[in-house]
Amino acid sequence: MAKATLVGYKAVDFTSPTDGGHVKGTNLYVKYKAGDYVVGEATEKIWLRSDVQIPVGLKPGDEVDVEYNRYGKVEKVLFTKIGKGEGIL
Repeated sequence: MAKATLVGYKAVDFTSPTDGGHVKGTNLYVKYKAGDYVVGEATEKIWLRSDVQIPVGLKPGDEVDVEYNRYGKVEKVLFTKIGKGEGIL
């Protein structure tokens, strides 16, 4: 994914009703300029496992770069530009 702007986040911590497994992590909600297939900006929800480090002080309005591994799972979230949002993560 190219650079995106964080618009929100949600901590997730629950027991799965299907298999009883513990699920813990964070959903990041981002927006970004898409190609010709979207008019305006595209939005996406990105799942972060609990072992993926989130930059300290990350807040809505900040620009981030999300790096994925070869399996399509998030490996890193990096600050690229600090915005003017509130609600530090």
